[in-house]
Amino acid sequence: MPIVATLAINNATDNAKLVVGKPRAKFWIFFGDTANFDPSVEIKGCALSSRFPITLRASTDGKTILTDINAGFEIEADQQLVFYATQDDTVPITQSALKNGTLKIWVKGNRPVSNGVVTINSKDNTVLSSTRPGIVFEQCTPEVERAAYFGDGLGQVNRLEIYYSKELEAIYVPDSFLLYWPTISPNNARVVSGATNIIVDPNNSKHLTVKIPVPFGPENTFSSIKNLGSSYWSANKLSNDPPSISPFNISDSIGPLLMSATIVERIGDTGDDTLYLTLSEQINFKLLEGTSLTLLKNGSPVNLTVSSCTPFNGDTLKIVIPNGAANSPKYGDSLKILASGPVRDLYGNAAHVDNRPVKIGIKLIPPSIVSASYTDANGNGIVDLVTIKFDKKIVQGTVKIACSWLDLIISSDTLHGADILYDPNDSMLVRVNIEGKFRTNSARVIDKTSGSMDVAAMFDGFESVAKHHEAEDKAAPVIKSATYMPGRVDTITGTPLPDTLKVKFSESTVNVANSDKPFSVYHGTVEMAGFILGPASGNEECIYIVQQAEYFPVRDDSINIRATDSILSDGLGNIQIVPSNKKVQLEVKVVETVLKFVVGPNPFKPGVDELSIKIKPMSKMMENVNVKSTLVVVDQLGNKVWVKNLQTDTTLTDRTLEFKWNGRNRFGRTVSPGTYIAYLISEDLNTKTQVKHPPMFAIGVKK
Repeated sequence: MPIVATLAINNATDNAKLVVGKPRAKFWIFFGDTANFDPSVEIKGCALSSRFPITLRASTDGKTILTDINAGFEIEADQQLVFYATQDDTVPITQSALKNGTLKIWVKGNRPVSNGVVTINSKDNTVLSSTRPGIVFEQCTPEVERAAYFGDGLGQVNRLEIYYSKELEAIYVPDSFLLYWPTISPNNARVVSGATNIIVDPNNSKHLTVKIPVPFGPENTFSSIKNLGSSYWSANKLSNDPPSISPFNISDSIGPLLMSATIVERIGDTGDDTLYLTLSEQINFKLLEGTSLTLLKNGSPVNLTVSSCTPFNGDTLKIVIPNGAANSPKYGDSLKILASGPVRDLYGNAAHVDNRPVKIGIKLIPPSIVSASYTDANGNGIVDLVTIKFDKKIVQGTVKIACSWLDLIISSDTLHGADILYDPNDSMLVRVNIEGKFRTNSARVIDKTSGSMDVAAMFDGFESVAKHHEAEDKAAPVIKSATYMPGRVDTITGTPLPDTLKVKFSESTVNVANSDKPFSVYHGTVEMAGFILGPASGNEECIYIVQQAEYFPVRDDSINIRATDSILSDGLGNIQIVPSNKKVQLEVKVVETVLKFVVGPNPFKPGVDELSIKIKPMSKMMENVNVKSTLVVVDQLGNKVWVKNLQTDTTLTDRTLEFKWNGRNRFGRTVSPGTYIAYLISEDLNTKTQVKHPPMFAIGVKK
């Protein structure tokens, strides 16, 4: 091929001849484009991580390999690039030789490289050198595929399990972790470092276990926050400054934990048990139904079946457990979640197999009144004692009682302390002293032995609860008043009529047996013989016929029900059995005195005869007769002739009054013969009433 050459000094020209020979071999550098050389193809990877292959070929066109060339070469590249003969060699290389015109070497970045260049130089210049850019190594941190916290049976997070998307090379194992639980705050932070706490799974290099030397606080089993962790690599490890930080999400793998269990007090041996539970986190409450809990009685486990579970108040769940007799939960037992049971939190986490049990507390219920009754214990006509039977044991000093007479609309004081008597033999029985405790309208409870009474019981710890019960009437009747009425004497026949006894009781009464002596009569403190009575008429106020009076009562005597031979009931079976039951003064009525007259001789002759006028009281109780009589004699013109006053001498047995007139007037002179009128006025001094008798009669005076 002819050519013309021009000299640069003097622009002189000369002719020359160029002879072109065969093309020379050149190093061709391939990355991932071995099938067809493409200069746009790059090597991209993470610094200090995986190695990438580079294929070298001796060729004139980049396609045909010159297999007869085994030329040695030197590798010239950026300082941060390191080359190896194989993928697994640990000793870097800077030179090598082709084998049959080709060779594969491996490159790794010791630091990040944005556009690394590699040059291959022939040692003997038999192969032309070649240079290729496009090697990129970035600063990379391992990608967390998933991570989860785990804890112990106390609900205390103590380790982290991390799974990476790729196998974790030792260089990419973090130096430390900054962890939070359950919220991101300084108080809930832990820094974990060191090989004893950051452990690569020897059987799975994608798995890392992080032990937390100081666990997070107990009973924190739930977090709604995901970005709770950060990985740290020091500058000298990843060759960049400042340290590399990579946040990652951590899932909640902590199962729920029982926080409290409270059993509702069950009265008696029958019925199911109700408990209130709180958990460390929210769950689907229906998952508690079934065999979901383990009861620990004296350390021995018993699995419990929950028949129903419902939300109660806020985070509290109400569960019902069938009666298990000896295996029923009791106050002081322990309860925990059955780890193999159906309970899961909202993330599907079951409870730890060794989840911490809680002691079962108790929700006491106030006692209910089974029965109540009132009585008049001392028989004085005032209800003084209320007996109450509860359905459970009563702790002394914890109950208050108030009683109300509903028919009178009056209430007692609220009674406690010494007013409440606790039965030493029956802890469910109390007696309440209510005598004198109705301070308002207290007079209205005197002689009240029947009526509707409400009993209200209040208990310490249950201030807003009052248990009511109507008290049964166990009080026997007493006498409110009694009147003895002696029978009158028939003025014609002189035969005495029977005495009667009128008794008013504190309530209606009926005879439950036959007895002729239902009452006792007292003269002072001495019990007298009393009366033999016939049948009574009436109920609350009865009138008895006195068939025989073994003792005739006098003023200031008293009477009560004979307890030893009582036939009186209030209709409810309450019979007076207190011997010293209420005594009342026996009012003894004085019978209207009947006077019988005996006059003679009439007419009479003064100086010879003396007129006698006898007034004879007729009564079978002569000892009670006390009469004052005045006799007035007048002439036919109404002039008062003679006046005489007489009064019964109560010291004498014979209570007859006798007027004797000798026929002389008030001045001592003998009256003239004729007819005179006598007026008699008599007064019963007991009753202060006039005694009925003929008001006047005629007297004849002879010469």
